[in-house]
Amino acid sequence: MIKRGLYDLLGKTIEHKKFGLCEVLEVVQPDEGKFIGKIVDTNETKKFVFSTQFFNNINDFETVNVKVAKKATPSRVHKKVDLDKYRNHPLVKKIDQQEGGYRTRHLYEEPETDQVDDNEPETDDNED
Repeated sequence: MIKRGLYDLLGKTIEHKKFGLCEVLEVVQPDEGKFIGKIVDTNETKKFVFSTQFFNNINDFETVNVKVAKKATPSRVHKKVDLDKYRNHPLVKKIDQQEGGYRTRHLYEEPETDQVDDNEPETDDNED
């Protein structure tokens, strides 16, 4: 079956997936599949691309494949920072020397407690 061209659509109404019925008024660029059409419901004229992505029931006609525009996702590349070069400042060296002498200390000392075994019987010294 030979498919009909875009010029065969002049004066006919076709169904757009978003806008509804559209009437083809003029073919603007046949190689790109562009035409001017009037939306029947709103009487608004627009430029359309004749493709199966936008129109329903157009298997009898030659259509154009339209590539979907993809949004580029923004990606950030964080540059690694060499922190050692900031340690060469004279004031930072002095602080590093002071901090190097610090030792970790316990803030609270735990008191030593006697542990009692429950297995041993308790003896009273006052029973004599």
